[in-house]
Amino acid sequence: MPINIGDYTGLYFYSAVFQGNMALLALVGVFVVFKLQQLTSGLEANRQNLLHYVQLVHTSPKIFKLVTNNIYNLEALPGLVEEIILKMNAIKPNTIEHFHFKDFFKDFTFNQSVKINHILLELNKNVKRRMIFPIISTLCVILISLIFLPLANYIHSWNSLCERVCIVMTIYANYISLFANVRFIFQITGKIISD
Repeated sequence: MPINIGDYTGLYFYSAVFQGNMALLALVGVFVVFKLQQLTSGLEANRQNLLHYVQLVHTSPKIFKLVTNNIYNLEALPGLVEEIILKMNAIKPNTIEHFHFKDFFKDFTFNQSVKINHILLELNKNVKRRMIFPIISTLCVILISLIFLPLANYIHSWNSLCERVCIVMTIYANYISLFANVRFIFQITGKIISD
């Protein structure tokens, strides 16, 4: 016995798909904003701890100035030391201050802070990279529902098979979008650890 689709089924269906996916997009947005804020505050706390450490341990104002000026580019800091030392005319090569300056960048606590900073930056980039597919797939489902919503009565009166194909196609796209978003939310909240 074939299932008859009512006159308003398409309107209700596409309207519900649109509203549900807009809510899903908002929910994913909340998770993304929360995670990015969490990572950004971790980065800022790590940078402040590093500045505090440099201030306490090393009395050289040149080291403090160098770290302060490069605090938002910590990964490049150890590689730039020689170049920066040569540019700073106040520190002459092969002097005690020069070696003290170089030894600071071999310091364990400093290097750990730089590594933590690098890890937090990579996590930040990873969240941004991973959110692309779930958000685009959700936007595609929203677009599909917006295209079919005004055409629902026309498709219903034109061909029953076409209407069923459009509904099944929308359900399939919604299924892909939903599971992409669920996987993404679990990944950024730390419930799944993978690539």
